[in-house]
Amino acid sequence: MKTNVNRPVTVVAFFDFVCPWSYLTKSRVERALHRTKTKAIVQWVPFELYEHNGNHRVHRRKIMGNEHLTKVYAQLHELGMRENLLIQHPRYEHSSRRALTGFLYAQKKGVGNRYLDEIFAHTFEHVNEISSLALLGRVAVKLGLDAEEMITFIEKSSNQELIQRYTSEAKQNGVRGLPTYIVNDLPVTGALSTNDWVDIFQSAQRNEMPAFLLPLPKKIIPPSAPRKKKTVKTITKTVTITKMKKTTIQKRSPAKKHKKKTKKRR
Repeated sequence: MKTNVNRPVTVVAFFDFVCPWSYLTKSRVERALHRTKTKAIVQWVPFELYEHNGNHRVHRRKIMGNEHLTKVYAQLHELGMRENLLIQHPRYEHSSRRALTGFLYAQKKGVGNRYLDEIFAHTFEHVNEISSLALLGRVAVKLGLDAEEMITFIEKSSNQELIQRYTSEAKQNGVRGLPTYIVNDLPVTGALSTNDWVDIFQSAQRNEMPAFLLPLPKKIIPPSAPRKKKTVKTITKTVTITKMKKTTIQKRSPAKKHKKKTKKRR
């Protein structure tokens, strides 16, 4: 199959600002697109990892597996330096719902990608609290947006519910974690290298699938169907019959013993 260099590649990118792998993979994807000179249409979709936090933050010490996270962030720091990124270990597990809602506003205003870079930098380079409305307002001013209007948009409950809806729909469609990308309807998961992404985009231009990728199911497998009611009724009938037989045996047995005793007395 001939390569169609002018063919645009569609990329759906699920992300969360509190996921360092999302930050690292975004940089690698952009490098691979530039290296292969691929024309791509990228759609960024919010995916809230820690929905249980709401709009609050949790200290890392209170989270199970914090020691393992420290080792992971040490590795991430080294990987980030190779990509010219500074990835530090945040002391808190921040809520990203407000920041993700702010992305919807920035996307409408045409500065979604710049907003992504700013919030990711505040999360991992400056280690700031991205759930702070004051910080989000400063980001809005830096991007030339109306800070008051954006904060009003973020605080509106219906807009925050959109983030929950996007997350729920993504889970129903097979997204299990981050980073997750869909390139020309092909799911791609995991922290792949820049060279891997180069291979993916070159294959996407040829409308082929790289050999090292396996497709994910697009939908969750439904649970097994319950048993029919008729089967349940027949089972209950047999059980009741056996119980009745047992009771009749228990009633007759004492009478027999009594007759034997009376014979001996005579």
